[in-house]
Amino acid sequence: MTLCATEEVGDRRWFALQTRSRHEKIVRGELVKRDIENFLPLMTRLRQWTDRKKKVEFPLFSGYCFARFALAARLP
Repeated sequence: MTLCATEEVGDRRWFALQTRSRHEKIVRGELVKRDIENFLPLMTRLRQWTDRKKKVEFPLFSGYCFARFALAARLP
């Protein structure tokens, strides 16, 4: 069974939360603590320094995290 973007589970909807740049993973952690369903798509990039190469995960949408909750349950 697939859900369309317009279908809702109860009265919960998906929202795009604007975050400070490079704080997306911190926001996701806070949402997990509060038991709020969240989505943070990540992509892996190979970063090279003078002494090593390392795979680093970056958010696909910089400055945004997605969460699904009831509008009445939001914080001010």
